[in-house]
Amino acid sequence: MRLLPAQYVKPYLKRLKNDAVDAEAICEAVTRPTMRFVPVKSPEQQSVMMLHRVRLMLNRQRTQASNALRSHLSEFGVVAPIGRNGIEQLLVVINDENDARIPADARLCLRMLAAQLKVVKEQILENDRRVRASARETDLGRRLMEASARCWRVHSWLRSPMRMRSSRGAVCRGGLAGKPPATCHCCRAAKRVRNHSKHHDEDCALPTVPARILPTIVISQFAATSLWFAGNAVMPDLQRSAGLPASAVGDITIAVQLGFIAGTLVFAWLAIADRYSPRIIFFLSTLAGSAANAATLAGGGELLPLLAARFATGFFLAGMYPVGMKIASGWYDRDLGLALGWLVGALVLGTALPHLIRGMGGDLPWQGVILSVSAVSIAGGLAMLFLVPDGPHLRAGAKFDPAAFATIFRSAEFRASAFGYFGHMWELYAFYAFLPVLLAARLGSDGATVSMWSFAAIATGFLGCMAGGYLSRGIGSARVAYMQLSASGLCCLVSPLVFLAPLPVFLAFLLFWGVVVAGDSPQFSTLNARFAPPRLVGSALTIANCIGFSITIVSIALLAWLIETAGPQYVFLLLVPGPVLGLAALRRLAAKPA
Repeated sequence: MRLLPAQYVKPYLKRLKNDAVDAEAICEAVTRPTMRFVPVKSPEQQSVMMLHRVRLMLNRQRTQASNALRSHLSEFGVVAPIGRNGIEQLLVVINDENDARIPADARLCLRMLAAQLKVVKEQILENDRRVRASARETDLGRRLMEASARCWRVHSWLRSPMRMRSSRGAVCRGGLAGKPPATCHCCRAAKRVRNHSKHHDEDCALPTVPARILPTIVISQFAATSLWFAGNAVMPDLQRSAGLPASAVGDITIAVQLGFIAGTLVFAWLAIADRYSPRIIFFLSTLAGSAANAATLAGGGELLPLLAARFATGFFLAGMYPVGMKIASGWYDRDLGLALGWLVGALVLGTALPHLIRGMGGDLPWQGVILSVSAVSIAGGLAMLFLVPDGPHLRAGAKFDPAAFATIFRSAEFRASAFGYFGHMWELYAFYAFLPVLLAARLGSDGATVSMWSFAAIATGFLGCMAGGYLSRGIGSARVAYMQLSASGLCCLVSPLVFLAPLPVFLAFLLFWGVVVAGDSPQFSTLNARFAPPRLVGSALTIANCIGFSITIVSIALLAWLIETAGPQYVFLLLVPGPVLGLAALRRLAAKPA
């Protein structure tokens, strides 16, 4: 079968158009030696074209609804500036029952148009996400998305076998019309296209994010996740007062990790953050997690009640850390990677906060440290509840499918990023759990000094997350993760030698280790999300996180078992295999051009 574009047949068409004349023109055109033909389109190519065509139709419907609202309201003397902000002002007027300028029947009709406009906007956002996912499905699309700041619609357009024409004859700067766009308004590329229409500018423009949103999310995440290592911070006091063994440090850390895994699976299986507002889930989780953390006091230093309280704390942390990322994704679409870098940095700072409270508390008993951390967590939940509304990009996540386990690891690129993440997780939480033990072995029994240096070494991971996030925009996430994982693995290897070095060198080494051990966390999150199968992103990330945290249980248990016999000086050598295996898996991604 050979296909001819209709515009190539038209020059051979005679007057009095009918089926016979059309057939004659086709027969004459197909015999031309210089005639160009087009290949038969696959179902996937037809689907890509349909995405773009439907989006053009939805854009026209959005423009029609917006213009109808403006024209109808202008009849009553209600006008607003051109653009999205003006439409938002008009919607406020429509929903204001006390505004006497609009009669009741007119308000009813205007609300119908407003509801239609809202539905169309949601459909456009969903279409955009699918177009973006289609661009990520090919190696070419992924390389283009990493290498330049061009709009993701260009990459999807490259997959389309048809160069779509705008109904207005204009070249769309967003890549949805006549030819591939030379620029996109939302990507700030260098070259501009001359002919464009206002509805394209409105289409490419992103809603303004209030300045308070990201700082509030980051501070709330920092405060809420301070519950994670609250038990580790007070463990020296508990060991002295209740006679707990040295291995109890590993036991309570494992209890938190098990609770987090269980909570992640429950939240994903029931789709709790999709059924209800994520910020409400975040707030309720901080309340429940703070109560579970405070329940540590009720155990009186007994190990089993302590483990139960830490397990419950970990369970509700699953409603803070992943849900906080979902809240951020509702506000940030294009700059989500940078926002996630801030969030992971906030998690690192929150992990270190209990050590800071204990170190600065002086004579503050361990019960006061626990209650202070719970109060800080609740304050973070309140800030999220009252200062961060649901974002414009918020959408329901894909339903968790355990059967996806057999599918997601067939992708070589996802397998590489996930296995690199697993190697990173083998080291990360074991380092956090036993860092105070290592410092106590070198600094002695001064609990305040040990806590302050534990806080400093863990908190420097925030700098690693931030620096890695900005560096990844130039050289790519895979290379940043590879460099930081290499550095942290080297730190594991030389830790016995540095333990014997002068004290300033030893402390500076721990600060550097804290930077690189956590700095690759947001990069692995970005890589896993990028290379996960588009239709199974939610399930893939849930499975990868659960496997990663399960690996931390093994490494923590191993160090807790051997620390009394091998000593804290040598026990960190057991963490070396994690970075080594992670680097071996990540090598193929790091070798690709950024």
